[in-house]
Amino acid sequence: MAQIMGAFPGADDSMHNGGVRGITSTYMALCLDLHVPQEPLDIVLAEFAVNDIAHPSPSFAPGSRRAAYERLLRKLQKLPGHPVVIVINMFTVEREMKVGYWENAELDFQEFSTYYGLPTVSFVAATYHSYWENAERDFQEFSTYYGLPTVSFKAATYHSLKNATPGLWEDGPVPLAVAGSMPEPMIPSNYESSAAQCLMERKLQDHVKSSEGWNYTDEGRGPGKWGYVSTTVAAKLVIEIDTTTPPEREYKSSIWVSLAYLKSYNLMGTASVECISGCTCGSLFVDGAGKSRMVSLTYIAALKVSQHAKCQIQVTVLKKTATKGNKFKFAVALHDHEALKMRCAFLADFLAHFENMG
Repeated sequence: MAQIMGAFPGADDSMHNGGVRGITSTYMALCLDLHVPQEPLDIVLAEFAVNDIAHPSPSFAPGSRRAAYERLLRKLQKLPGHPVVIVINMFTVEREMKVGYWENAELDFQEFSTYYGLPTVSFVAATYHSYWENAERDFQEFSTYYGLPTVSFKAATYHSLKNATPGLWEDGPVPLAVAGSMPEPMIPSNYESSAAQCLMERKLQDHVKSSEGWNYTDEGRGPGKWGYVSTTVAAKLVIEIDTTTPPEREYKSSIWVSLAYLKSYNLMGTASVECISGCTCGSLFVDGAGKSRMVSLTYIAALKVSQHAKCQIQVTVLKKTATKGNKFKFAVALHDHEALKMRCAFLADFLAHFENMG
């Protein structure tokens, strides 16, 4: 980033890192306001190719697994200042380098980039052949996560950005999405939410009514990783939220409440989610165990809930587990007042994630 900011000498530049480890575009599409400054911005770098589902989508019909990603891109372009959004497609050595060049989300992401006119940087394209040709000579010192040497990675970042966005370096940022010019969503009716409420960390604590058997902790992982964790079977966590819609909205039926939870590969258990007071809803079974990838990611489960000013939702740790443990971590409650058609897309995102876990 020092090289990028150095391209504009004399400018009063600053940088903000709004990234959160182990999350997908589904989460960020809902909680963007919590992680990105609400002030005029010039450039936004967005990277979700590592954590979003790698397999290409069979279609871009309503409810597509990429629906949340498109909503996020639309939100980013509408941030204050209408910044230039640059899509960064990173990769993991374990997947792309050892499984196959195509084994990533970049193929789908590129469709959105061309549709919205967003510059894109592909790191798998920039380093794939060099990796194999110079594996022993130039790739001795692997970084912990990406498997690329630090010096080569920094050089690739700067030169790839210059090649992808030549206009930025001579003339300065030119907004790609000015007011009133945003096209219709590529996925039909896949409009971004303008009234989402994302309850996490302190905001979430204010809505918790009881948490016996649960511990509020970041598990030593720092900002963005706080949540309620329990390893005790039958432990109950109760949150209370207002699920009523604003009076100016025509939609008066049930809304969708999304629950963000940890899905990991070690000692994870299951939980049930149900409404216990005020509102009504069906029961939801959630499995925190990942079955095919050795990663820990935040996943989204969706619950259709009736409207009530004091809707109480209970999360209960179950005895059933596919591992040797019963750990369950609940991190965020999200709800908005968009139409049911849009909320179904959030549910479809979750189901696509769940199905691809095997």
